[in-house]
Amino acid sequence: MEEVPEFKSLAYSLERSFAINGKATSTLTNYLRCLSHLALHYKRSPELLNEEQIADYLYHCQNLHKTPSESFFKHTIYGLRAVYKVLGMNKSASVYHRLKAERPTIGA
Repeated sequence: MEEVPEFKSLAYSLERSFAINGKATSTLTNYLRCLSHLALHYKRSPELLNEEQIADYLYHCQNLHKTPSESFFKHTIYGLRAVYKVLGMNKSASVYHRLKAERPTIGA
């Protein structure tokens, strides 16, 4: 939070919203962990990033983890969705990508 001071305010807003809405602390922790990586990557709080920056970061995550089904990638997207909802922001293009549903393999 020292490298990206405005992230502290964002973290508080998410924490407050999760508490009020009775959402799991573990989910909040996962979202904040992933969002902090994003913030450190750009040295800016996620809500201040434009769609191109977010798309570039998601591409980076996808390549880093080899597949969009990895939990880090998912938690980054879901965390961004939560941020935008909590802050009443209308940003959607880059974070509302459809994540492929994992299907069990038959015969496995």
